[in-house]
Amino acid sequence: MTADLGLLLPVRIETRFKNGDLWLRVVPDEPWFARDDPRITPGELDALRRYAAAPADPSPGLPAAWRDRAAQVGAPRAAYLYRTFISTAADGTLTVRAPDPAEQRTGPALPRITGFPTELAVWAADGAGLHQVLTPISMQLLRPWVS
Repeated sequence: MTADLGLLLPVRIETRFKNGDLWLRVVPDEPWFARDDPRITPGELDALRRYAAAPADPSPGLPAAWRDRAAQVGAPRAAYLYRTFISTAADGTLTVRAPDPAEQRTGPALPRITGFPTELAVWAADGAGLHQVLTPISMQLLRPWVS
């Protein structure tokens, strides 16, 4: 048994009637790019180690070391890095675990398209059912932007 996947991409569809036929033009629109990268950079790892080594802040509210950390990478990223790489001992000391090579990056996190199909097919439904009206076409031209 095969599983079919339905996918809606951001496209503009233009229709034309020519010699009694319906012509479709499918024009790709700007896709949603994934811009985040969960892998840690060497600079972020160094900053986490400095954060973990900082003395405990007894003042009420957010510790100054945490505010600095959140200001450097943004609060959501700081929280993600904390949850992923720092563990707290029973006495309150923080330990930064060494990331695996697959969890690290040295270059920039470039925008990319994830989960993009390898081909595009067009189907139409009428009173008689569902019919494939365009055989699959390759999407290989878009491959440089797809991961």
